[in-house]
Amino acid sequence: LIKQSNTWPLRENFKYRRYEINHNLKTTEIQKNILWFKATKMDEEHILSVYKPEMVAPPGSTVVNKALQFSLYQRGELKGSDKFGFSLGILDAVLAKNVGKNAPSFAQNSQNPSQMPYGKAYWRMIRSDSDLEADRSKALKSVATVDHVWSGWSIKQADLQSIIQELRDNLKNVDVKIASNATIPDGALYATKKIDFYRITSHLTLLPEALDTIKNIILAPEAADVKIDKPRFLSHFFQKLSEIGGNKARAQDKVVYNNIMKILGNGDEKAGLQAYMQECQANQSPGGPNNEVQTVPVSAWSKGTNYECLESWTEKLIKLSRNFPTDVRAQNRWMADVLYVIDEKIPQGYLLNALGVDKFIYYIDFAGFRVGDEDGDDGIYTPFVLGEPTKKSDYGNGLVSLLSGKFKMVPTELMTTRLSAQ
Repeated sequence: LIKQSNTWPLRENFKYRRYEINHNLKTTEIQKNILWFKATKMDEEHILSVYKPEMVAPPGSTVVNKALQFSLYQRGELKGSDKFGFSLGILDAVLAKNVGKNAPSFAQNSQNPSQMPYGKAYWRMIRSDSDLEADRSKALKSVATVDHVWSGWSIKQADLQSIIQELRDNLKNVDVKIASNATIPDGALYATKKIDFYRITSHLTLLPEALDTIKNIILAPEAADVKIDKPRFLSHFFQKLSEIGGNKARAQDKVVYNNIMKILGNGDEKAGLQAYMQECQANQSPGGPNNEVQTVPVSAWSKGTNYECLESWTEKLIKLSRNFPTDVRAQNRWMADVLYVIDEKIPQGYLLNALGVDKFIYYIDFAGFRVGDEDGDDGIYTPFVLGEPTKKSDYGNGLVSLLSGKFKMVPTELMTTRLSAQ
């Protein structure tokens, strides 16, 4: 193996001890660049196939080694600035004009500014993992992860404290029993002048019980047999108009709407509706949210149901509620789409309260070299937020961390990606 760089003896002599892994990636990125500003919307489906070690078949028989298949679907967005890379692009253009085809090229082909000198970027990534052999006796239950990442060349104290405050705001009003140590303690980084080569990660793993709760919130199965009150007079006309195209009214739609209001109100549906109406009123004003002249929100009819006000993101969740797939692979993508909307519009603290204790893992990780600290190269992270973390910490990075433990593999062997956000 070492002398001849030939892996054949290794594969031949240890074929009954090795796993085989196949990766099938389907990656889509929509990139936008304006001067040194870069933005990317991305999604990727990763079909992971794992073949167990071969077994010695008894004489006169054969053993079929069927692959274990998993769907890892992720969706996210990235925003950042790369002034250095932009300058290199200008330099290349000048050299090409004056030197010609033999001109050297200095620009780097990277859509992630955090990988460039003096660059910085923020991205969020939602990933849902499912075992495609759901009928298998030892099938693994689905899990999901939500990551928010700030990364770059260097960050000063003021910008660092701004990110910390954003993390705290996102978890404000979270139940102490659920997340008592969810954020960085006050004063933990005040001695830090700046962090070089920084990466700040807010990581949330939603365990199978959490996904079941979210599924019930969005699908509202308890309302399937509830009868719908028929509107009268002019309302009946608008209802029928909204049902054009075969989208008949159903009781679940309004229940899903009310469920969302309850989460927005941190358990109080009326408070959530009040906050939602204020946002809807601001967005419906002619000049947008910053306009001083506010209009009264207009009730909306959609698919046979009347709402006090209907924002586009709420409508997306109701549409997803109506289109729950039967295929496991499609269900995995459906869950990622639901979480993508929820993560964008609902504070994580409110979501965690709605889920309850022991249904998630949450931590914040600060990586980089902290200038001004004695132990500046040590990482800082918050504890796991779980009632009994040792029982479920195997799910820390979704099914990837669970499978790596089962198969005794490095996680990078199982998880690969072509996305800009890495």
